[in-house]
Parts: sequence; C-alpha cells; structure tokens
Amino acid sequence: MITYVKRYKCIDCNASFSDVNPIAYGDWSFTRTAIFSILNRLKPYNATYASIARMFGVSSTRIMEIFDTFVRIKRHSLPRVLLIDEFYFSRNSKYKYPAILMNFENNLIIDIVESRTHDIMSDYLFKIDLEERKKVEYICTDMSFIFKPLLKTYFPNSTLLVDHFHVTRLINDQLNHTRKRIMRKYAKNKKSREYRLLKHRYKILLKSKNNIDNETFKYDKIMECHVTENMILETLLSFDGELRQAYNAKEEYLIFDQVSKEEVNNSNKRKELNAVIKKFKHTHVEESISVAVTLEHW
Repeated sequence: MITYVKRYKCIDCNASFSDVNPIAYGDWSFTRTAIFSILNRLKPYNATYASIARMFGVSSTRIMEIFDTFVRIKRHSLPRVLLIDEFYFSRNSKYKYPAILMNFENNLIIDIVESRTHDIMSDYLFKIDLEERKKVEYICTDMSFIFKPLLKTYFPNSTLLVDHFHVTRLINDQLNHTRKRIMRKYAKNKKSREYRLLKHRYKILLKSKNNIDNETFKYDKIMECHVTENMILETLLSFDGELRQAYNAKEEYLIFDQVSKEEVNNSNKRKELNAVIKKFKHTHVEESISVAVTLEHW
C-alpha cells in the first residue's frame, strides 16, 4: 500500500512535521494490523522468530525488532530471597553484561536490567516502591563491589549473602594461579614430566578430593604407566610445597561448604569459617592469602 500523509509547516518558525499516520506507527513500514497479527502469532510458547518470519515473508531480525519495540513484560514483585547476577549478552550491544533478578524459592525470573552498572541499577531500584523493597530479607549475589553499597541503600531489611559457587570459583582460580606460577619454574625444560603434568593434568587439582578416583588404573602417556587419578594428584602435589598447601586449603573450604541444613543448625559455622580463613593465611602462599582477605571482607 502507498499512503499519503499530510505534512504541516509552522508559519512562525518554519519547522515542519507530519500528521499521524492512520494505518502505521511512525516510520514503520508495517501496518498496525500487521504488527498486531505478528505479536499474536508470537504468543504460543512454541512460537519461534524464524517460523513467524516465514509466515509473514520477512526476516527473523525484523520480527525480533517488532517484539523488542512493542512488547514490555511486566516485572514480577520482589521476593523474600532475591538472587542477582549478570550474564553475557552480546559484544555488539551497548552493555555486554545485563543483570538478571531471580526468585530463589521458585526459580522465577523477576526482571532483566540493561546493565548492572551503579548508575543503571541505582535508577532501576529507586523506581521500585520502598515498601516492596523492605520485604526482601536476603539477597544473594557474587562478590561485586557494585552491589554492596546499593543493597544497604535500597534494601534496608536485607542480609547480603555471597553465592558459594562464586567463592568456590575464586578459590579454584587462585589455586590455578599458584599452579601456573610453579609451572613457570619448569618452563626451561618443557618436555620434563613436572612441566607436562602441571600443564596437562591441572584439572585433577581443581576437583574435590571426594571425586578423585583411587581405584581405576589407566595408562597415562605423561607418567608412562598405569596410574589412578589419586596417584597423579599426589605426584603433582609432590613438585612444590606451596602447591600442596594451597590445595589442602582449598579442600578445607570444600569440607566447610558441603554441609546439610541439620549440620548448619548443630555446629558453629562462624568458628569453622574463621579456621578456614586462618588455614589460607598460614599457607604463606600469596594467592591463598588473597583468598583469606576476600573471605574476611565478604
């Protein structure tokens, strides 16, 4: 269809503007009826952008653009236990890491925020009614310095929890840094057993001791014999005292972390945590000491 829309000109300032298009929204080349039809077709849970695009003879990108422009999903109310995390979206978008808010008790997505930068999150939370924010009792997040000042300001009745997954990942990352530092000592001879084991069998160090196989013998090309995972682990730990201390500290934390509700209620977890922090400090390994500082801070 070709439509003619009246164009007006102000006689005072000479500015020109168009009349309202009766069959389309602004500069859209789709009629209002077509857009309504596309959005209705997108309602079924099994509808895909590609299938709707084929149905209307347009590109999938165009269908996505219509959805993003005209659909505004209402935010769910804030829960008692709120989870906040970020996820990678796209390298082509203005903000590569949006923030996702979830309800811990039913895994329901509360909302997705454009970015978790201080300004955007502050503006987003400010628009939520204070009485609703007061209902949040616990907030679980990673160890980002962005959230800490925001939570005290916008959630006055909440307790901050650090997700244990991020703590475990931090400890494993620091253990891996220790492993790389020690590996570089053997870098002059990259064919040595020490260097090759530290480079190619490091994943055994990151596994929990409970998951290390101590019974199954398999041929290992680097060891040049049949060995168990536990034998490879002991060989790795024998290369350097710092690596063994950092590994033992990591295992101490995993023991502290892997606990049932009943054990939590019947033990002094604060005392146990302090003991774990001391364990990391007393290793005298720079990466492990960094873990201790982080645990103390959070």
